[in-house]
Formats: sequence, C-alpha cells, structure tokens
Amino acid sequence: MHHIERLYWGDIAVAAVVIVTQSWIGWMLFMRWRKSLPRWIFGAIAATLAILWTLCAVGLRINFSAEHYVPPVMRGTASAVEVGWALLSLSGIIVYFVYCWAFRVTSAEHNPARRRLLQTAAGVAIAAPVAGLAFGGLVERTRFVVREVDFPIPNLHPDLEGFRIAQITDIHAGLFLSVRQVARVVDLANELKPHLALITGDLIS
Repeated sequence: MHHIERLYWGDIAVAAVVIVTQSWIGWMLFMRWRKSLPRWIFGAIAATLAILWTLCAVGLRINFSAEHYVPPVMRGTASAVEVGWALLSLSGIIVYFVYCWAFRVTSAEHNPARRRLLQTAAGVAIAAPVAGLAFGGLVERTRFVVREVDFPIPNLHPDLEGFRIAQITDIHAGLFLSVRQVARVVDLANELKPHLALITGDLIS
C-alpha cells in the first residue's frame, strides 16, 4: 500500500513540474521570444513544443488512469517523453534564471571576458542533461555488468561454504529493453552457475 502511495505522489510531482514548466515556456515563447526570433526558428520551436506537449498530455493522462487499453508502445513512449522532457525543461529553466541573474551582474561590471565565459558555462549546463540522458539511453542501457562480491560470514556452516547467489535487479523489460536483451542478462547470470537466483524489483517497465 505504501508503494502505491509513493508512486501516486511521484506522479503528482511530475505532473506539477510538467504543467508549471510548460506553461512558463509557452508564455516566454509567445509573449517575449517570438518578437526576437526569426520566423522559421520560431515555427520550428513551436512545432517541436506542440509535439512534446501532446506526448506529455498523453503521458499525464495515462499515469492517472487505471485503464489498460493504451498500447504498451504508446504508453511507454508517452511516459518516457513526459518524464524526460520534464527533467530537461526544468534544468533548462533553472540554468536560464541563473544565467539571467549572473548576466546582469556581469553587465554591471562591464567584463566582456567574464560574460563570454558565462555564456559558455550556460551552454554546457544546458547541454549536460541532454548528453546524460542520451548516454544513459544509448550506451548504459545495454551495458550489462557482472559484479562479484564476497560475503564472509562468521560461523557459517561448512555445507554453505562457497554458496553462490545471483541477483538480477532493475531490468525494466519493455519498450527500452527487449526480450533478447533480457536474455543476455539471464545468460550472464547462468554462466556464474549460482545455487540461488534472485530477481529483485522492476522486472517489467
């Protein structure tokens, strides 16, 4: 019961972040940035945001629904876009506010070198979460590693000496990890010839 409540409040927190951040982005885009952006750039940004907002809306609808008629691919894609875009846009907004504050301070001091350094740092800060998600999704997602750990136990019965336990956890099989890739994990575990196999949590995404 407690696990369900944590998931529910987590969904509410993500939904609040999505609604607040996207409302602010939309207001800034149409009320402030629209006048300074070239027409084609504004159109491209608006079209991209429209797609993201649609997927976010679908993701929010799915997360607060007990209905199971939504195809798994659509459910997984919408939820992933919702959470991923919520994190990226939130980090971008934070960097934007910090940059605006620091830029005002730098402008008051009339230091062009510091201003360029600040602009570079802001660009790196905005790009870092994108790079992190891309690396995690494209590289780390399928980089399976076997970690062997010895547990010395005092007064262990001689019959249990050398007892091997294999633990598989957080597989998240589904949209982002295929059955074939899960089979690779199982093969890695079986190669260890464990006496006991444990699967602990988040087997299916």
